[in-house]
Amino acid sequence: MTPSQIVKFLDQHVVGQDEAKRQMAVAVYTHYKKIELAGPDRVEIVKSNVLLIGPTGTGKTLLCETLSRVLEVPFVTANATSLAQSEYVNEEIEAILQRLIDKAQGDIQRAQRGIVFIDEIDKLRAGGGERGQVRGTSGEGVQHALLKIMEGAPVKIKDARYIDTTQILFICGGAFVGIEEI
Repeated sequence: MTPSQIVKFLDQHVVGQDEAKRQMAVAVYTHYKKIELAGPDRVEIVKSNVLLIGPTGTGKTLLCETLSRVLEVPFVTANATSLAQSEYVNEEIEAILQRLIDKAQGDIQRAQRGIVFIDEIDKLRAGGGERGQVRGTSGEGVQHALLKIMEGAPVKIKDARYIDTTQILFICGGAFVGIEEI
């Protein structure tokens, strides 16, 4: 689908957010076009991901879910603050990828072309002190673990199988309160 076709579909299901819909359509189109052009005999193309910024309730999750429907790819969502509260970050990340495989009815190849939406990514700042912020090494540990899979890496999941995250589109969302002042 072209970006304009994606926007037309989004317009039927998501009210408002016209600029966000256009930007997401182009980003998603570009991501999947890169996958299509990539191959063992071709030039390696750098992976890209998406960051959605907006207050709670503006439709970030709805936009991502709707995109996955129009593209017919598996979709899962995770909450970054929940990841930071876990003692077993790598296991939690593996569980997210396992859920993606489950959404693809066990088809790892299909899961590897899916979308993972990680909400509240702005809450992972280290050394925070503000109310509602995750502090210290838990947030940093989640950041490092997420960066590894977002850049693209083989990840071992249950049953000693691997999923390559290189072609998975990671979309991170958050309110990023105060970013307007910066």
